Amino acid sequence: MKDILVIYGGDSPEHEISCVSAQCIVKNLLEGKNNVQLVGVTRSGEWFLQQDEVLKDIERLDALPIEEDKPQVSIHPHVGLFAGNKKLECDCVFPMMHGKNGEDGSIHTVMHIANLPCVGASHVANAVSMHKVFAKRIWRDAGLPVLPFRWVRNVDFENTITRSNVFDMLAREIGFPLFIKPTESGSSCGISKVSKIEELEVAILEAFEYSESFLAEPARPVREVEVSIVGNAELTSFPPGEIVVRNEFYSYDEKYSNASTTQIQAPADIPVELQNNFRNLAERAYALLDCRGYARVDFFLDTQTNKIYLNELNTIPGFTHISMFPKLAEVQGISYKELIDKIVMLAIDRHHADTIPSYK
Repeated sequence: MKDILVIYGGDSPEHEISCVSAQCIVKNLLEGKNNVQLVGVTRSGEWFLQQDEVLKDIERLDALPIEEDKPQVSIHPHVGLFAGNKKLECDCVFPMMHGKNGEDGSIHTVMHIANLPCVGASHVANAVSMHKVFAKRIWRDAGLPVLPFRWVRNVDFENTITRSNVFDMLAREIGFPLFIKPTESGSSCGISKVSKIEELEVAILEAFEYSESFLAEPARPVREVEVSIVGNAELTSFPPGEIVVRNEFYSYDEKYSNASTTQIQAPADIPVELQNNFRNLAERAYALLDCRGYARVDFFLDTQTNKIYLNELNTIPGFTHISMFPKLAEVQGISYKELIDKIVMLAIDRHHADTIPSYK
């Protein structure tokens, strides 16, 4: 039995799904007889310690609430987290904050400063993984397959002349159709499929609402395949799953709307040899970004050439009862609760291994 502090919510577009994922995690932590404390992060970024009454209602909740009339939580460097003057006892922090100020390494930086074990990759690995261009450059330089891409910052798009240059460059070097993706955003927020040059400006401006830069890459006919991984030095990858998309692409609405027509296949209907290729590539991609704990690696499988391309790596993937990550673990006979326990122990082991004694 351990004291686990779950942090959820946050000031990102993925606030709601964070609260849903957190409910599932807390439910399974309680089933494992752990002591759980909840810290809810509001849309404005304030941290509040939630009351134990929430835990008593966990079975009937679809998502964890965040009540703002509760004690505020603060950090004391190298000491821990406090609610008012009371230190929060904690063996491990389990952050379930997707996107900005969570998956971008921010929350892991705070826990590193507080000297607390924290589930998932380091603050540096989270930040690099969240930045689609930095991650793709590392993979590409190591010889891993990625689609051709171009990176444009908002400072390169400030006036009519530079905009025209960007439009011409994308049409010439990427071609249509193409995707415009915010560089640092998750859950497909701000992504647009563009079929002609006249549609570029609207798509780019939307991407800039989520990030200070964007990535452009060709829209190929592909299958979307995902691989879940757990581990620090020794990695375990699970058989790949597939996102069967009926619409243009796997948008935010397709991921989380009740009206979604997308289907999740776990495992994917893929030959064993190809499954092994996906798993090997996923483990290499994970290691190259120096990830720890757990992550989900997303791929494209070109339906015309049968080539595999790395898309992105998610260091805090969705963890609802219908999310791909726990579903792929179940295929291997690992229950949701066992998966959570494993991830927590990996965080504690890594923290102990990484702790450097103070020298005077």
